[in-house]
Amino acid sequence: MSHTQTTPWKQFDFVGTMLGITASILVVFAFQNAGESEPKTWRRPIFIAPLVIGLACWLALFAWGFAIEKWFAQSIAPVFPIELLRNRRYARSMLTTFLLGYPYLLLIFLFPIRMQVVSGKSPLLAGLTLLPMLGTAAIGSMVSGKVNTVKDHLPGTLRCGSWLMGLGFVLLTTVRGPENDARALGFLAFVGFGFGLFTAAATNVISVDVLTRQKASAHGILAQARILGGSLGVAVSTLFLHTEVINRLPDILTPDELAFMEGDMKNLRGDSLEAVKKAYSSAFHKSITTAAVAACLAVLSTAFMSCHIRKRDIEQQLQATVPRDGQQRGVEPLIPLQDVAHLEEPMK
Repeated sequence: MSHTQTTPWKQFDFVGTMLGITASILVVFAFQNAGESEPKTWRRPIFIAPLVIGLACWLALFAWGFAIEKWFAQSIAPVFPIELLRNRRYARSMLTTFLLGYPYLLLIFLFPIRMQVVSGKSPLLAGLTLLPMLGTAAIGSMVSGKVNTVKDHLPGTLRCGSWLMGLGFVLLTTVRGPENDARALGFLAFVGFGFGLFTAAATNVISVDVLTRQKASAHGILAQARILGGSLGVAVSTLFLHTEVINRLPDILTPDELAFMEGDMKNLRGDSLEAVKKAYSSAFHKSITTAAVAACLAVLSTAFMSCHIRKRDIEQQLQATVPRDGQQRGVEPLIPLQDVAHLEEPMK
């Protein structure tokens, strides 16, 4: 029976962990706070300082990763292995995950608000309108797993998933008033199915391409990229909502009506209600436009991905199972989606 090698706490990458957490929090905080504050916040230290420090922490995280690789490889287990970026298929999957996380979480946050304000749905029904997207996401995950069970179709699955999400968000930019609600639900299905296809395939890329000792970090980085992109999406959508409310409504609504907006908008009538709907509809359109741009960039990120696993990658995984320090290392299946011999056969 094989034994799994555990990493002692003294090799834990405390510096990399703190840099990653600080960088993510500060960058998202800068945009989220700007979206909820006065318009001139962009020029104030409360926005500039967190953004600059956050970006500096990202640069420091990469520099720390290179330092570990060069000088501390035997004493520290990096939380962000730079070696992963040299795996082009994983690196593209990570970048695309970040780009698709932005529109996906933005849509989860913003679409129910639009349905509640613009279409007059109750909070419960507004939340239920996400079911077409969530249901098709589950179906897409199952289809992705089935398609890649026997043979490696991961590049095609990644491309197909990003294309469907891009198509869905481009179509959502055509949604305006309540009369477009029915087709908006159909567009959500494209987004959900594409997200399911891509997410499952990106996870399987780790099983196929990443070395055994780096898989935990690879999964964590992929999840962090998705949440970071989504957090930025929510922050940007909050910014658009706040900007539209500040620019459009104070000249139309009375102070009492503005107060009702924070509670029950059923008290608004006539021109006041129409003004609120137009403001939220405009914010939704601007946010979805940025989401469509991010989704289209994700489509470009998945273009021209390698359609096969190189023999060099297989040999790297085989070498990774050989202990370098004389200790016994547990060997897990290198490529669980398909047999190595089956992969090597077309290369002969």
